[in-house]
Amino acid sequence: MMNEYIKHIRKKVLRSLCNSFPTLVTKLLYYRRFGKRLNLKQPKTFNEKLQWLKLNTYKNNLLVTQCADKYKVREYIKKNTL
Repeated sequence: MMNEYIKHIRKKVLRSLCNSFPTLVTKLLYYRRFGKRLNLKQPKTFNEKLQWLKLNTYKNNLLVTQCADKYKVREYIKKNTL
């Protein structure tokens, strides 16, 4: 019972942190996963470049959001094919 409550609170805190500080959370998760610092100023590895795209380009691009959904991308393809 208490474990479920703690998990619920933890998820809410992480979600609010992600919305407020996306770059910081991305850097922390990257360090936790790969054991090295994320270089967003001059990304060299494929993963660093993906994180840069996620934070700088994809966030505000509606086409990327639409193409990430398998049903919406089908509609997009039908609409834009010759």
